Amino acid sequence: MKIIAKDSSAALAPSDLIAVFGLAESKLPLPTGVSIGKTPLKDFKAGFRDQRSADLEGSIPRALLVGLGKKSDLTPDRLRRAAALAAKAAVAAGLGKATLWLDPKLEDAVGGAEAAGVIMAEGARMATYSYDAQKSKPEACKLKQISLCGSGTAFRKGVARGTALAEANLFARDLQNAPGNHMRPKDLAAAARKLATRSARITCKVLDEAAMRKLGMGSLLAVSRGSSEPAHLIHLTYKPKSKARAKIAFVGKGLTFDAGGISLKPSAKMDEMKYDMSGGAAVLGAFHALGDLDVPFEVHGVVAASENM
Repeated sequence: MKIIAKDSSAALAPSDLIAVFGLAESKLPLPTGVSIGKTPLKDFKAGFRDQRSADLEGSIPRALLVGLGKKSDLTPDRLRRAAALAAKAAVAAGLGKATLWLDPKLEDAVGGAEAAGVIMAEGARMATYSYDAQKSKPEACKLKQISLCGSGTAFRKGVARGTALAEANLFARDLQNAPGNHMRPKDLAAAARKLATRSARITCKVLDEAAMRKLGMGSLLAVSRGSSEPAHLIHLTYKPKSKARAKIAFVGKGLTFDAGGISLKPSAKMDEMKYDMSGGAAVLGAFHALGDLDVPFEVHGVVAASENM
């Protein structure tokens, strides 16, 4: 999925759909060159999550009107959800390209142009997520490009940041959603090592059980004794380009599966115990984002990875 930032005042490029966002108490703003008939607009109240489709003429054949509700109720999360609704609609319709256009007057309500870019990129990209790594015949998403239209350089900067954060989120989701036999402690460690190859500012050190014994790490080793899969302690480090303002550490729980005692824990939803490594996935997700962003802090990520059987 490619996310592109464009200026809302520029001429619209060809697309399969344009989504326009409006407030409940205001006239629907439209980009230059887009004209929507009275019938689609007649009953569109622009309440939060309201949607209305309309046919267009020209290089963009259809429009999607998305309501944001009252301006006094407009929050960053509402705009994020609205952008997600537009992206989901494009996916459901089997479209290849979609354009999401935001009136510059709405940007101030969510913190400015840069904040709006972050929000829209997050909502649009994360809404298209689907986990199909274990499917023999995954259905490919036809939506290959989303153009986000806002005002100026600040908006483009925000879109770049929002895209990086969204991709990091989806990376963490992939780790979480993998079944326990595909996301063992060694698989989590391999994912961490791979993160270090994405950026020269990230390094990764993984301790095996022999190294942990030398350090007297009996608690972590005890947890993994019931499993045939050895434990690993993951230590990721990010260093900024310039002198770090401070050091920050994230610590994540990395139990790739937690049986919890078969005689104690009922079988219902036992499969969901693969999510016991979600804290570790969040830490790795943060470093995925750090590989794309310039953060002025030295960041350490520690994940204790083991199976609890």
